[in-house]
Formats: sequence, structure tokens, C-alpha cells
Amino acid sequence: MKLLKAKHVHCIGIGGIGISALARWLRSEGISVSGSDAADSDNIRQLRDEKIEVRIGESHLPEASEVVLYSPAIAVTHPERQEAARKNIPVLSYPEALAQMSEGLQVIAVSGTHGKTSTTTFLGMLLEAAQLDPIVVVGSRVKNWGGNFRAGKGKYLVLEADEFNRSFLNYHPEISVVTNIEHDHVDTYAHFEDVLDTFTQFLGQTKGTYFLNADDPGIQQLPQHIRDRAHWFSLNNAKQDLQISHDINGSTLVSSEFGTIHVPLPGEHMISNALGAIAVAQHLGVKKEAIELGFSRLQGIERRFQHLGTYFGTEFISDYAHHPTEIAATLQAAKQIFPDKKLIVVFQPHQQQRLNAFGSAFTEALVPADTILLYHTYEVLGREQNKANVFTLEDLYAQLQEKKKNVELCDTEEVLDKSLHTHISSNAVVLCLGAGSVHALMQKILAKEQHDNAR
Repeated sequence: MKLLKAKHVHCIGIGGIGISALARWLRSEGISVSGSDAADSDNIRQLRDEKIEVRIGESHLPEASEVVLYSPAIAVTHPERQEAARKNIPVLSYPEALAQMSEGLQVIAVSGTHGKTSTTTFLGMLLEAAQLDPIVVVGSRVKNWGGNFRAGKGKYLVLEADEFNRSFLNYHPEISVVTNIEHDHVDTYAHFEDVLDTFTQFLGQTKGTYFLNADDPGIQQLPQHIRDRAHWFSLNNAKQDLQISHDINGSTLVSSEFGTIHVPLPGEHMISNALGAIAVAQHLGVKKEAIELGFSRLQGIERRFQHLGTYFGTEFISDYAHHPTEIAATLQAAKQIFPDKKLIVVFQPHQQQRLNAFGSAFTEALVPADTILLYHTYEVLGREQNKANVFTLEDLYAQLQEKKKNVELCDTEEVLDKSLHTHISSNAVVLCLGAGSVHALMQKILAKEQHDNAR
């Protein structure tokens, strides 16, 4: 049965960023949706506000279910997947479901090891400003759209195409974008060559044209026949025609080609992502005025240099960065915006396997920080097959000590809270980094401190 023809769809792991977007899309089409998950979350609370029934921590497959969707974290042994199989109910993974729902639309797939979410959001905003009314599926909550999905009636679907588990090979887009190629997702890819081969296959599946970042060394290693077909964008080349300024609200670009735009996320990596989105928009005929308007309307993306608040004069910023390259770029942006402030980084590694794979690269990425508070490594449900501790949090701590950095191990919420109290001041900024639970924890700590201070 086709998803958009179903009367009721059940989603396992509905709190996941991808599945929750599809649940909202299905609901916008008038389809009844239910879901289950292991724990509550902001995504789930939003889904409930949108009249989607979600149960936590129990098996729940409604009798009315005609199709079942599941997130990548859900094992084949999950009781609801097994029950669906017994009842011969079609079961689709997130990328399989998204591929099916994209049929009949002009798909623009945004991929890359880093920068997918911001580039997807930027492009969606530009197409919206051009009144092309796109559907957008993105890997974070965008303030303008009230979440990770934009309902549209136009012909374009802009989607974030994730290389994890080779998910993006389910798509055959009209247009593709690749921001960069680097080794990551070590539970999927053994080495960089494996990543490169998979991106080559993805680009080979693109039916129309694709846009590649000319500044990225990984992209330059794609096969010649792939590079020969590409349209290119480049910050290095554009700098000759760009005037760039930075402040706490982001970066402002002035160009004779597309006018003045304000990218509300700081750092040269974000400017590069913006140029990728602009290149696609111009290819689709979007005018300079709409490009300026689209960027000016963007209110922010959750966990992308997100300002959480101020406490005792200290700015608290949260960012999803969890790979050494992302961490380095985010710290560089923070140094540009706060050149005279002490940079306190709270870092939570994301998966032991990633720590094992990149080890000392995390050390080097964190060196620009003045103080580093290391929070316990986040384990991803269903993705921690290799438990070997080749490079541990304690090893990272020891290496940072060897580099004479002010570093502390904070294995509990209480210890982290106490350490923050020791270091915050009006001359400091706190940068919370990681893709795991540390963002929610930092929000909790900040809310508690602000509440106690107001009493």
C-alpha cells in the first residue's frame, strides 16, 4: 500500500528527527498517525500538540495500522516490527518511506558529512521567499516552520539526504548538493574510500544536475567523470567579490551578484553552506530580491549556534558539532564573534566508536578553548555494537592536560553544574557541543539557575 493512500500509519521511534518529520507530513495530508518511542522528548510533545497519539515505553500497534514506519535505531527484533510482520502489514524504514513519499515531486537532495541541515534550511527559505512553496524535510527544528517539516503545495521537495547507513541511496533526486565528504559514521563506513564510493554512487543516481563544494578536499577526490558533470560553488573563489562581517547574530555578506544577505548563523562554514543554497536557487531562477528576503526571514535552527540565554553576563550557546571538523569550525566562529571573551566549552562525545576512530583529532579541535568540561560519552540506542574502548574520554582528558589546557571530567549533571559555577563570568561565553543529551541538560541547568536567581 502507498503511504499517502493509507488511512492510518504507525511510526516506531517517532521521536527521531526523521520519523517525526514524516509523521507531521502524513498528518498534514489528513492521514491518521500514531507512534511509540522509548522516551519522551520535545519532538514528541510537539507531535502530541498536533493531535498525534504517542505512547512511551510500551508496545502499541493500533489495529487500524495499514503501514508501519521505523527509525534507523529500531531493531528488527522490536515487538511492534515483529507484530507488523506477523500481520503482513507493510513495514518501511525512514529512507524507504521518504523515497516513496517523494514520488511525483521534483526532489532536491542535500547531502554531505557536515552542513546538511543548515544548507537544506537555507534552500527551503529561499524557495519559500520565491513563492515556490516547497515541501522541506530537515534534520533539526527550524523556528520559521515550527519544527523539522514544512508543508508545501509546490512541485519541489527539499530533503536532507543522510549518508548514515547509506540511507541516501534510496533517493534518485533531480538535483543534489554535496557540501563536503569526510570519514564519519564509523559504524557504517570502515574507511574514507568507502564513504567516497558511496557518495559517488549517490551522485550517479542524480537524474539532473548536482552542485559540489569546490573548496572541499574530499569532494576533489571524487572520480573525474563525476566531477566533470558538476556545477560548483566556492567560498574561496567568492571571497574576491564578498565583503564579510561577523557578529553575535551571524554573518553579513555583500556581493555584486546577489546583493546583501544576512546569514543568521556565524562562521565561514555557514557562509559556504549559504553559497551552496544560493547556487541551487539561482539555477532554479530565484532572483536576487528573493535570496535577500529568504535569508532575512530565517529565525534560527535548533542546535546550530543556538543562543540559549544569558546568566550572570555569560552567553550560553549550543551547537550540534560532534565531529572534530565541526568542532574546529564552531570554535573558530565563536572566536570571531567573541574575540575578547574566555571560551568555556562543554563537550559530550557522541558514540564511543567515533571517539575510537578520531581520537587525538578531538584533542586538536578543542585546543582553542580556554576551559574544557568533558561530559560522559553519549551512547546511541541500537548503534553501539563495538564497545571497545580504544580511545576513551579519560584519554581525551589526559591529552588535553598534556597540552596545558584547563580541562575537567564531569561525569554527572551535578558535577557539570558545579564546574560551570566555578568558571562563568561576564567575560566568558559557554559553548555547549555535542549531538547527544548535553543540549537538553544545558537548557535544564540554565533554566534552574535563572529561576533560582529570580527568587
